Amino acid sequence: MACTNRADLEVWALARRQHGVVTGAQLRAMGLTRSAISHRVRTGRLWRLHRDVFAVGRAELTREGRWLAAVLACGEGAALSHLSAAALWEIRERLPPRCAQVSVPTHAGRGRRRGVDLRCVTTLRTNDVSERNAIPVTTLQRTLIDLAAILEEKQLKSALRQSERRHRLNLADLRVFLDEFSATPLVTPACAASSTTTSRQEPKASSRRRSSSCARGTTFRSPRPRSRSAPTGPTSSGATAASSSRPTAATPTTASSPSATTASATGR
Repeated sequence: MACTNRADLEVWALARRQHGVVTGAQLRAMGLTRSAISHRVRTGRLWRLHRDVFAVGRAELTREGRWLAAVLACGEGAALSHLSAAALWEIRERLPPRCAQVSVPTHAGRGRRRGVDLRCVTTLRTNDVSERNAIPVTTLQRTLIDLAAILEEKQLKSALRQSERRHRLNLADLRVFLDEFSATPLVTPACAASSTTTSRQEPKASSRRRSSSCARGTTFRSPRPRSRSAPTGPTSSGATAASSSRPTAATPTTASSPSATTASATGR
């Protein structure tokens, strides 16, 4: 009985440090057998959130608790990423998606988790993952790279501005990170072929250029929509020449200096 009480005290202490969430492996390391864990689930002392991930005491969790549960459910090396990571870093004002976005450094695929937007990212390195508020999360620099793949340029600049204000992001360090990341070969996740895993493509070269533009002082304009095809029939040579001389896409415009663009992006 004393051993059981001691184990329960250890479970509660761990849950307080982990937003009310523990894993089955952690419980077993404290001396609880599988039958003891099952008994606590039946009596409402543990609530199953994901496979081998439990809430202690009650099923209701904070947002941080749900995020940590999602990361723990995805296994070793998993990290909160993309819009969920942006919310944890507090660099985006909009509400994060309901399903936690989690990246795993694998191209073998992992099973789907309820309430988790799982992303297989082969370029996710060990030094791309940090910890914030006891939650494994992609670093601020890596989060900005991931956001460049899914946000419009205006929203990306806003996230960069918030990163400077809240975390004193050093643009020189970000440029170094971009150089290192650009040298990483792009690999299509093998889990994209798995029907049991929700996968996403990794940041492509265009996304890298967009994130690099915010740090280096280059503004990329959106391409103009294609014009409708000309009607069939005889046309004058002048009209044909005028049509062929029209530009098909906007070209990158480089600012006079990185500092000038940084001031514009941050609204200074």
